[in-house]
Amino acid sequence: MASEQIGIITIISLLCIGLYLKFYRRINLPIWYILGFSFFILGFLCLYFSPRHAVRASLDVFKGTYLSILQLFELSFIDKIMRIIKTLDKFGSSTFAVFSVFLIILVVLKYQYKSTNKIRDSILCTLGLIILLVLDNNVASILFIANFILLHRLIKKDRFYLSIFFIFIVFTLTALSTIQFPALPTRARFGDSLMLIASILLILNHIVHDCKKFILISSIIFICYGGFVASVYIKFRLDWNAMAAYIQQEKQNGNLDIVIDVKIFKSYYHKFSDWGNIGHDKDSWPNTTYAKFFKINSIRVREN
Repeated sequence: MASEQIGIITIISLLCIGLYLKFYRRINLPIWYILGFSFFILGFLCLYFSPRHAVRASLDVFKGTYLSILQLFELSFIDKIMRIIKTLDKFGSSTFAVFSVFLIILVVLKYQYKSTNKIRDSILCTLGLIILLVLDNNVASILFIANFILLHRLIKKDRFYLSIFFIFIVFTLTALSTIQFPALPTRARFGDSLMLIASILLILNHIVHDCKKFILISSIIFICYGGFVASVYIKFRLDWNAMAAYIQQEKQNGNLDIVIDVKIFKSYYHKFSDWGNIGHDKDSWPNTTYAKFFKINSIRVREN
């Protein structure tokens, strides 16, 4: 339960399942389901209303971004709409872009799309989407709407897409659940990333059709990606150990004002180290926290 948005979605999902079973299927819910659901809500409320959340929300780093529930209700109608758009835009990611690309390719290749060159049109649509994402970060909300319309139409052609549509709805609700703080770091996006990966695999399976070929392609992708992530992690770990050893050596030499190389926190994996990295100002966060951790006076990266 370290991911509040997943807790909200879990509560909504369990509630919908319970109501469906009770009133549509006429099935009496077992006591373990009711008790489990009740205590899940209780646990989530303990997490959500923890006093430390209020302390964290008061930090300067969150000012202008975080809004309390009361502040959200006090917004005007237009401001509420703009907040929703901002939330969806901030929830966009490279994985979401890949999902959108696969959806476009599926429509162009698989269905009644009148064109003399479907491969060319797929490539052009994909390039257009990538350019749009690169040039303007405020397009994720448009993609949410476009994907919803597209999936809704695909359901009429094949009921198979109900599963992808359901995952996409849950993904959208997960995005909206971050409306209080629409700037989640990548490390807090594991749950919704899994939703998109599952949808991409379902789409890929529908395009390929050949089960053995699908397994082969998926395995190659996962092995390559897993190896890439592992190499990035190993490099970062080695850099961190080297930095810690350097700081210890400087402390032994009597130097408690440490200056380190900025390359330690650079990575060729986009947003791999998206937590608070050491900056140029030794008196600002998180430099002060790093200094406290290493028991030194100050720490910063070199200006160049």
